[in-house]
Parts: sequence; C-alpha cells; structure tokens
Amino acid sequence: MKTIHIIFDYGHGNNCPGKCSPDKSFYEWQFNREIGKEVALRLQAKGYTVHEIWTQDHEPLSTPGKLCNKAQINAALNWRWKEVNKLCAQYGTSNCIMVSFHANAAGGDGKWHDASGFCSMVGLKASANSKRLAKCIYDEAANRNLQGNRYVPEGHYWPQSLAMCDRTLCPAVLTESLFYDNKGDLAILKSAEGKERIVQAHVDGIINYLNA
Repeated sequence: MKTIHIIFDYGHGNNCPGKCSPDKSFYEWQFNREIGKEVALRLQAKGYTVHEIWTQDHEPLSTPGKLCNKAQINAALNWRWKEVNKLCAQYGTSNCIMVSFHANAAGGDGKWHDASGFCSMVGLKASANSKRLAKCIYDEAANRNLQGNRYVPEGHYWPQSLAMCDRTLCPAVLTESLFYDNKGDLAILKSAEGKERIVQAHVDGIINYLNA
C-alpha cells in the first residue's frame, strides 16, 4: 500500500500586514497555524504522513518582527509553492496532496461585513482530484453547520486564481474557514467549539478523499 504524503501550508505570517479582525481580537496567521497543526496531529495519530512546509510565525524569507512589503510577501508565497513541489518531486506527485489553511475576509478594509461561511478554494485549472478534495472538505464543514450565507457552487468548491493551487503540482486546496470580518463567524472562529468543528471538518474531509 503506497504512502500518501499530506502537505500542509499555514497561510501568512505575523509580519504580513493586515489579516486581522476589525476589532483586532483575531489574527489570521495565528489561527491558521493553530488549526493546521491540530489537524496534522490528528492525522498523524491515525497513521497518516503529514509534512508542514513552514511552522514559524513569520513569513518565509523575511525578518521576524519587521512588516513585509508586497515584494517580500510575493517572495514568501513563491517559496511556499516551490517547497510543495520539492516534496512532490521527492515522493511523486501522484502520492501527494496539499491543503493551505486560511480564514477569510470580505473587505480587508477594517470594517465589518455580511459574508459568512466556509469555502474550499481550487485553482482556475484545478484537476479533478483537487476538486474532489475540496468538495470532501467542504461537505464535512457543511455537515457541521459552517456553510454560512454565501452561494455554494454546484461542485462545492470555488475556483480562483491562487498561486498555492495553480502552481503546485499535486492536488491542492486552499480552505477559508469562515470570515473574520463577520461578527457571527468571528465568534465561531474564536470559540473552542467552533475550532473543533473546523479541525474535524478538515480531518474527516481529507480522510474521506483518501479512502474514496
């Protein structure tokens, strides 16, 4: 039985400007790492092989404690997808999948917005396996009442131009676990019960994909 290598990317860093709730009570970089690392631990406990491409709090290729400019953020992003592809080269693209952990914002303008809900994103030229992985994770999130008020596409995934999905070689999904500029979603994101629902949706979604 071949080993599937599950690759995790924890989006953004603590020196990436913005990426926080309007009331500054939630920071995306921190959430992405907390949720992703817990998902990794639970999958590893079940015998799955997980690789975390970047576990430090700051952005790759950047100076800790110093805010990144746009060029540095782009450089960090390029580093991330290249690291995924290095693992694909090492273990075989057909033996790898990738999930990039994020939380969403409707405006990015420091104001509260109405959009809510969990999203599974894929690249614009996503493979059938990428779409299936996205659907598996989204469906587990919906089973836990995380679907929110956004229109859900027929396939249960949202195509978008995303470097982490478009430039990686293996099946790749970027999850957006609710909107931190929506007050209702923010309460879920900050609660222990809400985090548990989000973690287990990822765990079960990935396992469902691998066992299909």
